[in-house]
Amino acid sequence: MEPSDLLFSKANDEFVNENYENAVDLFTQAISCNGSKGVYYLNRAHAYFKLGDYEKALSDTERSLSLEKSSEKALLRKGICQYELKRYKDALETFQKGKELNAKNDTFEVWLNTCREKLGLPEPNETVSNSHSNQNSTTHQLKSEETAVADTTSESAVANPTPEHTVAAPTSKPMAKPHAPKFEWYQTQSHTVITVLIKKLKEEDVKADYGEKTFHLLAKLPSGEDDYKLDLCLAHEIIPDESLTKVTPSKIEIKLKKRDGIHWNRLEGDSDSNVKPVSMSVPQGSEQKPLTRNWDKFVKDVVEMEKTETPEGDAALNHLFQQIYADGSDDVKRAMVKSFYESGGTVLSTNWSEVGEKAVDVKPPSGMEYKQWET
Repeated sequence: MEPSDLLFSKANDEFVNENYENAVDLFTQAISCNGSKGVYYLNRAHAYFKLGDYEKALSDTERSLSLEKSSEKALLRKGICQYELKRYKDALETFQKGKELNAKNDTFEVWLNTCREKLGLPEPNETVSNSHSNQNSTTHQLKSEETAVADTTSESAVANPTPEHTVAAPTSKPMAKPHAPKFEWYQTQSHTVITVLIKKLKEEDVKADYGEKTFHLLAKLPSGEDDYKLDLCLAHEIIPDESLTKVTPSKIEIKLKKRDGIHWNRLEGDSDSNVKPVSMSVPQGSEQKPLTRNWDKFVKDVVEMEKTETPEGDAALNHLFQQIYADGSDDVKRAMVKSFYESGGTVLSTNWSEVGEKAVDVKPPSGMEYKQWET
């Protein structure tokens, strides 16, 4: 692995752990080693975006696009940065370029509609009537449902729509009721991260279920529409107990902990037999296993080690006093606290009948003089 790729991998790990400033530093080091990879600038842009520095994020997306002109993800992030900077017209043009690059990516259409709303522009008619064939079928289904409510037959309503049906069809927004999950994902050496772009959700509105090779998400939409469902059959195994889902005001972020440190060529489906580990190569004849640690066992071992460890010097004396206090009666504990406090730390007695009746005098060590601290 090249030094720049190693730095890039570490930067991605810092990003996943939400240490965005460290991630920026490591991405910058990777770029210093090799400035010809657009993904380096693109991921640093994402870290800048998380820090709220949209100008720097926008600059990095433009650098990424200068190296990889057909990058959908770079166009998407550039448009989002422009949107956050309130440059809605520029953002609209950027999202339009992304849609022209890949008309099947519905995320661009979502952002296009958001920009049009900000600019006060109407949505194009082809959004409903002339987009994809699956959207056409959705529109006919909606018309049929409305016709059934009006006590008319579905066939006559579609073939000869009344004025009411003619108005209802354009105002229905298939994008608001997605039948297919819309999300983006990326990965680091240790995690696969899925981002679902749904705004204004609360923690209690989202339920996630993790399996070894499955993931299920159910989100209750704030608009009162049908629940959003995401069901994935993952290409590789994950560790359910170390995976988590985070809800922010603008999205849902799912971090799936990889069981093996390998690069995923795809998110769903059967795993590839020729997938190679992302981590450093190991000597021939040795089997690479994922590095895991049983932290409960580690803590238990440390506690046992401390019990059997034999302290020396001042540590041994302090350990003795701690043991006496822990095993002593209430009178012993009161005597130790009172004598230590009143003598300025020069006397430690366990005899409550002796120190409980009068104040304990200061007794400095031989050859030393006690002085009151003046403030």
